[in-house]
Amino acid sequence: MATREEKLFEAIEKFDIDKAKKLLTKKWYQKEIRSQKCFRSSIVRNLNDIAKIFIDRGVHLQYDGMEGALGFCIYNSNEEIALYMVEKGISIYKMSTGPFSGIKTPMLSLALEKNMKKLAESLIKKGADVNQADSIGKTPIYYAIASGSREMVEFIISKGASMDVTDNKHRSPKMFAKEAASEIKNYLNKIGKQQ
Repeated sequence: MATREEKLFEAIEKFDIDKAKKLLTKKWYQKEIRSQKCFRSSIVRNLNDIAKIFIDRGVHLQYDGMEGALGFCIYNSNEEIALYMVEKGISIYKMSTGPFSGIKTPMLSLALEKNMKKLAESLIKKGADVNQADSIGKTPIYYAIASGSREMVEFIISKGASMDVTDNKHRSPKMFAKEAASEIKNYLNKIGKQQ
């Protein structure tokens, strides 16, 4: 016999939104849903209405708190739910540990790398540091460069990101950009001449 959590997971997996919502209205949800599985499944499948119910009801989403859930949303390119979490007051100051790299990365850097400009703007309004380094010395400007988007690079520079930094490999943003798209390299060279 399936547990309530298994029934909820199955409803989410089958995109049965009505059944999932019905199961989430039951009083047992906060005590019995202790794993990340149902929430993560709703994020991966872009079932944002279901994900919002988890968030609104304060269901325990991760063992290390909602910050891990925010990072998961960003890694899975779900800007809508990431914005929703930030609007609901989730702490933006903890770093997310990359699922494959193990690098501890600020949420702002993740948003820039994923080209999530609205989320990046929201994080900065909430106090995210535009020069906070990750665990290997890369600041948000590096992640904007890695995104391949000149718009992200221009955006973070306009918000005060420093170009006078180096990562743990002693690479400046310009050196790091040598691997990036030529449009970004040209832009960084242009503003370097102006400074």
